[in-house]
Amino acid sequence: MLSYSCCTLTLVTKVLLCLFIFVCIKIIRHEAEVIIRKIVEEVLTIVNKTRFQVAAHPIGLDSHIEHLRCLLNDEMNAVRIIGIYGSGGIGKSTIAKAAFNDMFRNFEGSSFLANVRELSRPPKGLALLQRKLLSDILKRKDKDIDIDNEDEGINIIEKRLCCKRVLIVLDDVADMEQFDKLFRGHDCFGPGSRIILTTRDEHLLNRPEVDEKYAVKTMNQDESLELFSFHAFRRNHPFEDFVNLSNDVIQYAGGLPLALVILGSHLYQRNQDEWESELKKISKIPNRQILEKLKISYEALDDINQTIFLDISCFFIGKDKNFVITILDACGLEGKAGIILLRERSLITIDEDNRLRMHDMIRDMGREIVREQFPRKPGGRSRLWDNDDAIDVLVNLTGTDAVEGLQLDLYRYNVEEFGLLTIEGFSKMPNLRLLKIDIPESSINIDEEHSLQEGASCFRNLVWISWERFPFKCIPKNFHLRKLAVLDMQLSNLTEVWKETKNLTKLKDLNLSSSHYLTCTPDFSGLPNLEKLILSGCKSLVEVHESIGHLKKLINLDLGHCNNLNDIPSGISKLTSLETLDISYCPKLRELPEGIGNLKRLTMLDVRETAIRELPSSFGLLKNLTVFSHALRYGIRNSAVLVSVSFDGFCSLKQLTLENCNLTDDDIPDDFWMLYSLESLNLSGNYFESLPFGIGQLSALQTLNVGFCKRLQSLPMLPSSLRSLDASFCVKLKSLPNLSNLKHLLMLDLSRCKKLTEIEGLEGLKSAANIKLHMGVNLKSFAKEKIFQGTSINNVCDIFLAGDEVPKWFDFQSESFPLYCQAVNLITMR
Repeated sequence: MLSYSCCTLTLVTKVLLCLFIFVCIKIIRHEAEVIIRKIVEEVLTIVNKTRFQVAAHPIGLDSHIEHLRCLLNDEMNAVRIIGIYGSGGIGKSTIAKAAFNDMFRNFEGSSFLANVRELSRPPKGLALLQRKLLSDILKRKDKDIDIDNEDEGINIIEKRLCCKRVLIVLDDVADMEQFDKLFRGHDCFGPGSRIILTTRDEHLLNRPEVDEKYAVKTMNQDESLELFSFHAFRRNHPFEDFVNLSNDVIQYAGGLPLALVILGSHLYQRNQDEWESELKKISKIPNRQILEKLKISYEALDDINQTIFLDISCFFIGKDKNFVITILDACGLEGKAGIILLRERSLITIDEDNRLRMHDMIRDMGREIVREQFPRKPGGRSRLWDNDDAIDVLVNLTGTDAVEGLQLDLYRYNVEEFGLLTIEGFSKMPNLRLLKIDIPESSINIDEEHSLQEGASCFRNLVWISWERFPFKCIPKNFHLRKLAVLDMQLSNLTEVWKETKNLTKLKDLNLSSSHYLTCTPDFSGLPNLEKLILSGCKSLVEVHESIGHLKKLINLDLGHCNNLNDIPSGISKLTSLETLDISYCPKLRELPEGIGNLKRLTMLDVRETAIRELPSSFGLLKNLTVFSHALRYGIRNSAVLVSVSFDGFCSLKQLTLENCNLTDDDIPDDFWMLYSLESLNLSGNYFESLPFGIGQLSALQTLNVGFCKRLQSLPMLPSSLRSLDASFCVKLKSLPNLSNLKHLLMLDLSRCKKLTEIEGLEGLKSAANIKLHMGVNLKSFAKEKIFQGTSINNVCDIFLAGDEVPKWFDFQSESFPLYCQAVNLITMR
């Protein structure tokens, strides 16, 4: 048995204690290293999420960010999903990055998923995006997040993020699946979360999960110039010698930031000759970088919608939307659905006049796609919109069956160089469906005799023909037009349209306006689907063929300004689909057909400047009329015969014109107030002395014109809805009602009202922008009254007064020029 001394035990204890401490230190150090490593990783994860590099020159971004803040800050504790949409290259991603930089530090977690369109492609694209989304927000490495498939991924996202307040940006979303697999809606995230989507397709945002949409507009002139200058000159404005050239580039770019940056960088440090050369080049062939970016939207379309896009970009920009739909439908292209889709994809817009618009660079992208089909052989392309290319193909007879559309402007055609054109060139293009030709006035470009003798048939597949100043006196027999939907031959030389009855069962729109030599209309019996017939300005037209009664689908008939038209056939009464009828400025027309009342769908009837003195008894059956206009032609205005008028039951009427109709007090019914939908009333040039009191009850009336009513002596109380009152040249007008109730009146014209001595309530016209009192108003009786009381200093009103000198009561007078004066809240006439 061993024995140890106390000293030995003490030494052993110390050694063991040291060993224990050493081991503990090693263990602690290892654990500390692990902990520190994790802490560093966490800190780096947070620190490394720095601001995105948005743009070297963030011109105009502040206004976008401010707008987004307003959309995102609404309902602070609710989840808000905002969509940003616009065309390619317009700056959606840049705006989204700037918004992300502005807000990400205010959330528990954040993620910016860029290029969703590209990165979500199969086989595991969406699953990888789901993993990145979770990695960003949970601050973990991608490899630590296990997602096998998309369905599992969305469940994990919903489970792990449902209580977190997060900021997420999904950049460049292209379809519904991407939307649905990255989040299911508001319940996926905690209160106060904000989700921003960017897309080229507005339709993706038309779903209940999206709270607001923000449309990105192109840059204005000043912003465009500044952004372009930073890249072209490395300063915020152009050098003096490059101002005009810079403006040319800006006009071409059309406010598209992508184009401004690329073109500016491309032109940097180049001389003026090089600038001019590049501008000529890009007008023919767009810049490749810009083209590839814009082309993404085109490539995402199916074949039908690609065809629609190319048709619009080459031929239909600026055309009425419904007109284009008619043509596209006739080509079997589902025009309405296609136009809606292109608008949602930000490839086209529709203006306030219902016309199709397209950014110039998107237009050029479409045309370049066509040009690339056969860069050196125009005859092999599907569409010929360039004038030089079209002439080349027609003169050299190099057209092929690939050509579907052709646009030709003969204003620039050199007959001496190329000789007279014939229609033979068109026979080489059997699949032509769209044709637009403009011929200058008083010029001879087409060999008519040779063309009429040629045996080759043309236009078998033609759907739309617009041939201004069509040179032939009759459409040639070898024009086979059975598929035609729209025939537009304005200003033509036609004396007759065709020799015999034509069976054009697909024709919907026939426009022969201003064909000055046309004496009679064609036989309409072979046009059963015609919806629009425009014959306005056909000065030699004497008669309309009785077969017009066969046009059961006709909606719009325009015979205005047909100076020699003697009568309208009774068959017009059979046009049960007719909605608009214009026979204005036909001075030889003396009556409407008795059966006009059968036109139950008629909403607009214009018979101004005709010899029609009395309306047929069936006129009262036209209860759907919203616009009716009548004015006797000049030669019979002063005759004793009066126009008979009755509007009992015309509840839909919105615009009524009875100008120069010899109306007296007895001719205006007392129940005028029953026209409660009336918005515009023109009774100028008549002989009544007063208006019925019922006028004051027309609560929708905005415009009243009683000008040149030389017997008018007084006006009753007027409706408060009135915005314009014209009583000019009413030389016997003595009294007006109190005008103070006309709070919305913008224009008041009392010019040459010589007997008018006061205007009660004038000071209450606080919205008035134009008041005409010159040549007749006697100001003396009310010159000392206060007018425009309480008028805001910001209001501007033009006032026209009588006299050849500044009135003494006008405080601001000077003999020098210019004269400056400051408006005050109260103007007192002295």
